[in-house]
Amino acid sequence: IILGEVEALEARKRLPLHGDLELPKKIDAFYTRDYNMVNPGGEEYAGVQGGFLMLRPSEEAFEEYIDIILEGNYVEGQGWGGKYGYFFGGMQIQGICAYFYKEKH
Repeated sequence: IILGEVEALEARKRLPLHGDLELPKKIDAFYTRDYNMVNPGGEEYAGVQGGFLMLRPSEEAFEEYIDIILEGNYVEGQGWGGKYGYFFGGMQIQGICAYFYKEKH
C-alpha cells in the first residue's frame, strides 16, 4: 500500500499509542525484529522480520543503502559488517535492514 501525504497523516492519527507516547515527526523505517531466527546469545544482531517491513528513507539514506549493497560487505558465516545476517534470509532484506538501521543509523 502506498499512501499519499494526506492519507499518511490520517493513518498516523489512528495509530493506538500507549499513554502519552508521541510518534516522531519523521519515521524512516518501521519493522519488527525476528528473534526466532538467531541463536541464543545473538539477540543483539537479530534480523528484520521480512513479513512486516515499511521503509521510507530519505534520498541520502537510500543512496547509502545502495552503496552498502554494492560494496558487498557481507562476510560469509558472520553477516553484514561481520555481525548482521548469519541466519535464514540474512544475505537479503532481513540482514541488510538490521545492519543498516541498527549498526549504521
